[in-house]
Amino acid sequence: MKKNLFYFLLIILNIHSEIFAEPIFATIVFMKGKVNYIHNGETKSITRKTILEENDIIITEKGFLDIQIGPNSVFRINPGSKVKISGLAMTDNKQNINLNLEKGQLFSKVKNLPNGSKISVETPTLTGGVRGTEFAISGDSDQDLIDKKETLENGVYVTEGKVEVILKESSTKIEVPAGSEFVTSAKEQKARMLSDYNKEKMEILNHLKIMKESNFKLLEDQHKKNKSLMLKKKPWD
Repeated sequence: MKKNLFYFLLIILNIHSEIFAEPIFATIVFMKGKVNYIHNGETKSITRKTILEENDIIITEKGFLDIQIGPNSVFRINPGSKVKISGLAMTDNKQNINLNLEKGQLFSKVKNLPNGSKISVETPTLTGGVRGTEFAISGDSDQDLIDKKETLENGVYVTEGKVEVILKESSTKIEVPAGSEFVTSAKEQKARMLSDYNKEKMEILNHLKIMKESNFKLLEDQHKKNKSLMLKKKPWD
């Protein structure tokens, strides 16, 4: 009886979360070159005014862009990358952000994330659960579209905080702390000290800036207002 009650309450809680979850606002902070995205099956060009939504797929080709997702996180999507926004929801001020890095690499800076929030990045070989503030994750890239001097080997790189890596093939968990890297092509499956060579590549994080929360809120409120007006607009207007 108690077991059945437990499962019933669990179902109710899940339904509550789904009903009251709100989409997290995701806006373009900076971009260079041509970048496309797939929205509802249609390929479109990204502009500085594009608002990205859950299930959108970003394809950078030779361009790149910076995206702010919520008030606390900014991501740089490098050239030769393909990223799907798999999760973009907020419930009770807890953010749930999930990015699927199908290929390429991304850098991220996270500040003052609310307790209980989750940010994860998946590649074909691993899942990185973010417990820190500055990191990069790299997967296979289109080699003809990227500058090899700026490319990180497949793996996870952390300058601040930590990232918990789960290898998909073996379910092995590996913690990558600040100042460390975990390269999936290495013979030893463990975190090691971040090399000076890769530290230089990680300097890109110095150029990632998170918007002031007040400015981000203004953009978010304006987007909600515009969306509301569009919904109210009559077909013949």
